[in-house]
Amino acid sequence: RAAEAGGEETPLLVHFGELLEDLGIDLAQRIPEALSATIGSAVFSASKVRDRFSVDGWAALKDLAATTQSMSEKDEVSDANGRIMGVLLRKITGFSGLAHENMYRFTGWRFMRIGRSLERAIATASMLGLMIADDAPEGALDIAIEIGDSVLTHRRRFSLEASVESVVALLALDPMNPRSILFQVAEINDQVQLLPDGGLAGRAGDLARAALRLHTQLATTQAGEVDTAFLERVHGELEIISDLVAAAYLG
Repeated sequence: RAAEAGGEETPLLVHFGELLEDLGIDLAQRIPEALSATIGSAVFSASKVRDRFSVDGWAALKDLAATTQSMSEKDEVSDANGRIMGVLLRKITGFSGLAHENMYRFTGWRFMRIGRSLERAIATASMLGLMIADDAPEGALDIAIEIGDSVLTHRRRFSLEASVESVVALLALDPMNPRSILFQVAEINDQVQLLPDGGLAGRAGDLARAALRLHTQLATTQAGEVDTAFLERVHGELEIISDLVAAAYLG
């Protein structure tokens, strides 16, 4: 979108820039420092458990880090930001696929799934709240669908152009869309039940109740009832669940 605007700060870019700023992302940087730091942190963490890390997983992670470093130093890449993010996205997806398909389903895998679902649900709630706000510029709903990687699904499910209700139905309340908040909260709820003492009667009872409560709330909500304030409350509930995971198992 920035390339299409030719450097002009359009209302849509300015509006979306608020979310990127909150994430520590600077559009002026070819590889945002926040992204480089996250990838570097992943490599560092993996190196501490290298003997428990698969050969393919380690190779994929190191390749991702090397590509990030290489791309940040090349000035001759045309349409740099869009192309670079596309390359990194494909490499990250490859690493994620290795973890999902090959990792033994023990407690560590469940924590990884819960963490990933929490991050995705929180990110979607933040993004969606911004894009359906009353002051959102024209084109914001289309951006939301693209970020949610749900363009084709929206086209198949809804014959009309994007509306607040159609976008909310797809990205917040759709139980079959892996990019929706409800889908991720359902995953959290399922995995919490399978953690050691993770049920309602276990030592993580508060966590299980919080996850079940949020899942029930989202599952029984209609698209027309969702607004920015609702998504802010969901965001807060997800943060509470994150704190409860840490308190029950990581304290």
